[in-house]
Amino acid sequence: MKNKVLAFVTAILLSGCMIAQGTLPSGGVNGQYLQKGTGTNYKWANGTSGVTGATGATGANGSNGVTGATGMAGSDGFDGAIGATGGVGPTGSTGSNGATGAAGSNGTVGLTGATGATGITGSTGLIGSTGSAGSNGATGATGSAGTNGTNGINGATGATGATGSITALAGTPTYITLSGSTITRGQVTLTTDVTGVLPLANGGNNHGYGAGYRIDAGLAATLISPADATSYFFQPYSVNSTNTGSTRGRIYITKSGIIEAFYGNAQINSVGSGETSSVFITVNGGAATTIISAQAIGASSTQYSNTSLSIAVNAGDYINCYWTTATWATNPIGLTFNITLGIR
Repeated sequence: MKNKVLAFVTAILLSGCMIAQGTLPSGGVNGQYLQKGTGTNYKWANGTSGVTGATGATGANGSNGVTGATGMAGSDGFDGAIGATGGVGPTGSTGSNGATGAAGSNGTVGLTGATGATGITGSTGLIGSTGSAGSNGATGATGSAGTNGTNGINGATGATGATGSITALAGTPTYITLSGSTITRGQVTLTTDVTGVLPLANGGNNHGYGAGYRIDAGLAATLISPADATSYFFQPYSVNSTNTGSTRGRIYITKSGIIEAFYGNAQINSVGSGETSSVFITVNGGAATTIISAQAIGASSTQYSNTSLSIAVNAGDYINCYWTTATWATNPIGLTFNITLGIR
């Protein structure tokens, strides 16, 4: 304690305060201070509590501690002893009769009793009523096909219809006429009632020249083996040698008209190479008209035609129709060449 006083006094002196001369009391405890008494004497007085300082800021939470190990399970406690049985209490006095209780509820249905033994057979009972109809059975499988029925009787023949009547004839020819219901057949007029081409077997010229005529001609009466680049003239009569002269190859016109068609047929025994040749016609030795241009004899039988000709001729004129051969690499052998000219 003295040390505390000395420290206090020392502090006062250091702070520049002065204490008047007096007597300092002894003792003093923590929290007391010197207080001047009477005269020059001092005494210890309890100090008043200081103003509570402001609450300091809450410190940061500390980190969680490590989880402790799980403790061991405690052992089971002992069973407590059974308490002693209490003594029987005295008998109470008889109580008065209570009021009649309400009717009890119906008891539950008792269990079904065991099946009794079979009784004596009774007399035959009456016949029961007819039971309801059973449901339809499943559809049966399709039966096999029945045999064919017999053929029906033929119907009676119908009556013959009435004869129809012809009232008109269609078309323009007049070799058939109609008078009432009578048809009369007349003669056919060739100039007005006939069209088309009349074949040779029926007396025609086998070409559609109308009232015209035809001229048939050929190269030779025998097979020839034509030379290169040579003109062979067609003639309307048989010759014994190849005709290569225009004078001997003249064909005279007997009736004026127009040459309109040309047909040719070449037959050959040995076909040569495929170079082409042409057929020409002249009138009275004039300029040549090409009839067939650049055609090859490419098979054992070759046909040619030109039906768009229009070459005018008069009675007494002469024409030359000739074939100019090619220059073959391989010449044909054994050839006949016949033509027909149509004039109308």
